[in-house]
Amino acid sequence: MVQEFRRSNEILIRQANEEDIPNLLKSFGDKDSPFTKENYLRYISTTDWSKEKSLRLFVLVLENEIIGQMMAMNITPRYLECDNSIPNLYLSGIRVIVSEMKKGFATEALQFLKQEALNQNIHLVRLECDGKKEWLVNWYIRNGFQIVPYTGDNEDFKATGQVIMECQL
Repeated sequence: MVQEFRRSNEILIRQANEEDIPNLLKSFGDKDSPFTKENYLRYISTTDWSKEKSLRLFVLVLENEIIGQMMAMNITPRYLECDNSIPNLYLSGIRVIVSEMKKGFATEALQFLKQEALNQNIHLVRLECDGKKEWLVNWYIRNGFQIVPYTGDNEDFKATGQVIMECQL
């Protein structure tokens, strides 16, 4: 079971629930994104790490307002062609609303996920990010991640400019 996480009574990170969906849609949803009501309902249905490919959705709450979301799952997607025999959590993404960016909230979400991994006796967190966004790659590096080579042969993935990153815990 996931614990709530608080930083100095300022930010709360918790499992998302159905009551959060209208606020999530307002902040992060649009017709061209995966953040639709139907998908949010599916994301919130997973409340622990026990199911294979269990994508979980967490919200970042500041002063009773949702300011961010984080999605993670308990296995790296197959298209990345990573060794999934090593238990890992895969960070699908962290998003924070513009007005709350650069205040450390995404870093807190990342620390929360690392602790979730350790609570499950998992010592590896993986992610992929846009390699063209140097600021993002550098942010992950500052938070303990390193770029790992893509060893697959999917030319479409290679052409995206995405990089795979890992953090050993």
